[in-house]
Amino acid sequence: MLAGLHPLTDPSTGTPLTDPSTGTPLTDPSTGTPLTAPTTGTPLTDPSTGTPLTDPSTGTPLTDPSTGTPLTDPSTGTPLTDPTTGTTLTDPSSGTPLTDPSTGTPLTDPTTGTPLTDPSTGTPVTDPSTGTPLTDPSTGTPLTDPSTGTPPHGSDCLATGTRLTDPTTGTRLTDPTTGTPLTDPTTGTPLTDPSTGTPLTDPSTGTPLTDPSTGTH
Repeated sequence: MLAGLHPLTDPSTGTPLTDPSTGTPLTDPSTGTPLTAPTTGTPLTDPSTGTPLTDPSTGTPLTDPSTGTPLTDPSTGTPLTDPTTGTTLTDPSSGTPLTDPSTGTPLTDPTTGTPLTDPSTGTPVTDPSTGTPLTDPSTGTPLTDPSTGTPPHGSDCLATGTRLTDPTTGTRLTDPTTGTPLTDPTTGTPLTDPSTGTPLTDPSTGTPLTDPSTGTH
């Protein structure tokens, strides 16, 4: 064979090695790995880098042919990007899921990286439309009434507009289950002992029910 020419066919197997019309290698001459699907002509491997571009068994794209962005983690096979929509499914640096693969629900805000949903429980933790936290990220405590969702009064409120948590101090203001005030919203005085649930003040009159210094009724 003349120097510089590539063999077109493997003489022992008959496998095409080079596209006769374009001269494009179809098989890696050093490893024998197919670079192009023989039936469709779809590139399987980048001949310059050796990066897999297509899953040879399924035909699934592993890399975006227009951008070169990986669609699948080559070490784990985990989808990184939806090949149809271009939606990022997994953080390529950390492996953290960004989208629920079964529902397509975003788990993370693609712009800010803020978690939207707890991937282990499926519980929404951030309002995707406003970016308002629905759950305290450190404790998991709901900041919003889970039965009513995010009301128009704000994410940290019951449907009535009653705040559940002081956003500055994190102090619980209202029992999210019963709606009972735990703290006087005007003075900040606790109405209920947070450790025992014992009422300290009559919420309707403001009269102390318990001596705050001794705990005596």
